[in-house]
Parts: sequence; C-alpha cells; structure tokens
Amino acid sequence: MRKVLIVDTAYPINSRTNKFRSSLSHEYNVKVLAWDRAGAQSSDPKGYILFKMRSAVGNRLKKLLLFPLFILFGIKTFLKFKPDILFLSHWDSLFLGCLMKVFRPKVKLIYDCLDMPAAGNKYTLSILKCLESFFLKFVDLTIFASRYFPELYNKKSCSIVFENYPSKSLIENGADKPEWYSAAESLKSPEKTVVSWVGVVRYPSVLKRLIDSFQELDMQLFIFGDGPSLDFAKKLVSQKGISDKVYFWGRYGQDELPYIYSISDFIWAAYPTDNLNAVYAISNKFFECSMFERIPIISSRTRMADDLKGRYSSNVILVDEFDTDDIQQKLVSGASGGVTFKQYQEIQFWEARSSDLMNEIRKL
Repeated sequence: MRKVLIVDTAYPINSRTNKFRSSLSHEYNVKVLAWDRAGAQSSDPKGYILFKMRSAVGNRLKKLLLFPLFILFGIKTFLKFKPDILFLSHWDSLFLGCLMKVFRPKVKLIYDCLDMPAAGNKYTLSILKCLESFFLKFVDLTIFASRYFPELYNKKSCSIVFENYPSKSLIENGADKPEWYSAAESLKSPEKTVVSWVGVVRYPSVLKRLIDSFQELDMQLFIFGDGPSLDFAKKLVSQKGISDKVYFWGRYGQDELPYIYSISDFIWAAYPTDNLNAVYAISNKFFECSMFERIPIISSRTRMADDLKGRYSSNVILVDEFDTDDIQQKLVSGASGGVTFKQYQEIQFWEARSSDLMNEIRKL
C-alpha cells in the first residue's frame, strides 16, 4: 500500500484537511505530521506525528522563529516514514514539502491551496508570493479550495478545484443534542433575530464592528467556536455591557452543525477583505447556508458577492464588514423581511465530489 504523509502547521487539523485524511485513508497508508502549537498532547494520537512546541496561534514572529525546528522535525519524520506522496496543507507546508523532496526526489507533491500567502507588509507579501510561485514548479497536483483562486495562478499547472463541500454525514447522522442546545434554545426569542458566528474566532477588526453593531440592534449574536480573538471578543462584549445580547457557546464538533444552523437565522460569513484570501475564497458557510436554508452574511467586496449580486441579491445579505452603520442597516432590513431564503448553490457533498479528486491522485 502506498504511503501518504499529510503536512500541516497546526493541530488539531482543520475540518477540510481531516476530510482529505479520511478520503485518502480508504486507499493509502496515511499519517499526519502536524504542529501542536498549544503543546497540549502528551502523546501522539493514532495516525499522527506531532511536533510539540508552544507557539500561540496568531503569534507570527514566534512561529517564524520556531519554524526551522519544525522543518528539522519534519525532515526526520519524512525520512523515517518514507511516503510516496506528500499532501501539503497551506502554503507554509509547501515550503517544507519541497525541502523534503530534495532528500527523496521521486516523492509526489500535492498542494492544497486552502489559503494564499498573506502579509500586512506589501514587500513581505511579494517575497512570499515569489517563493510560492517557485516552489509550485515542483508540485505534481494543486488543489484549489476556491473556484476563484485559479485566476491568480499559472493555468498551465496540473490542478483541480475542490471546494469546502459539506459532508453527507451532516444530514445522515442523527447526533444527540449538544449540551449547549437547551440553554441556547431557551434564550432564543421568537421576536429576535439570531445572527451566528460559526468557526474560528479571529479577525478582531471585523469582530469589533460586528459586536459594536449589536449595541443598537434588538437582536442576538451567538458565537460558536474558539480561536485567537475569543478573549478579545469576550472583553469587548463585557466593556459594552451587552452580555444579554451576545453569547459564547465554545468549541463544537462537525456533527453539531445541524443544531447550530437550526437555532440561527443569519450566518456571519463576512471576513476582512483587506486580505486577498477573503476576497477570493469560498467559505464553507456558502455551501452550508444553502443546504440548511439559512441567510448568509457576506462581504460585498468578495468574488462570491459579485456572483450573487444579480440573481440572488434579495436572498443574501451583503455588507461592508468594516462599517458598523452598514452592518446595522443591512441586518435590520434583513430581519424586517428584506431578504428571503432561496437556494443559490446546488447542494454538493464531499463524498460525491471526492471521486474526481481521487482519480487525479491515482495518476500520480
């Protein structure tokens, strides 16, 4: 059986990479090399090889300083496991994968372009883009996580678009009600719209505007998830005295998503468009909202919004995520009947689409 080593610079790995791991495991001997930046794991979970070194998510400087140690650990793991294929999640893992290829040139490289390189400084960004472009020459298959990403890449490279399709298990598995559900249900008022943030709690610039807007809104904000900006959000809510409007429900499992969507009216999916990734990405919420029949809130400056503005402009909420007044106005309009749900994306499941991807991988 051929071997696949998945490389990720974070642990736990994100849901997309975990679904890739599951799909690949049906045909390959798969192991995951990941960086446990919380240092919480005393031993490696089954199928994982963890680099345990504390580095808070969001602390880019410390990650950069420790990255050479992760490279050494990764190369040692690579030489011991001797994989036939490297599956590289994110652009930073691509750099490590190309270094590994120096030691075993026959290894095949799959690059999951989940996020493009990003940096606040334009010179740093230019350097990162040049490095990514150079390392892409050694990649055998690129997987684009958004239909819009190929616009920014060399069209001659071998690639496939494979977006964040939901798993069919979300509607097939009848998971028990989560512990938080009864409390959230009791708080939900029939007269008040519930806006939910679902996922990693980050992007403080957007979180601030969203939370600020709830000072004047007669609505509720439910925040599901954990992340580097969670404490920031909690402190802001406390400072503004709106704990009766904004509630934090903590981390959740994928099997809890049906319950999260059932208790929500609008789903926040508007992220800072001063980052190119947010402009060109396809959020998993884009698919989930269409499947669970909920209204998504999307930044008006994204490629997603460009495609929805015509036919579906009355079925989604498009906001300026940096403008508190615009957020308030659009949410009030939406809650007053300004938007109605209409399925804007054909439901496509991960399991059905993965056969196309696996066919490409078998060719390697």
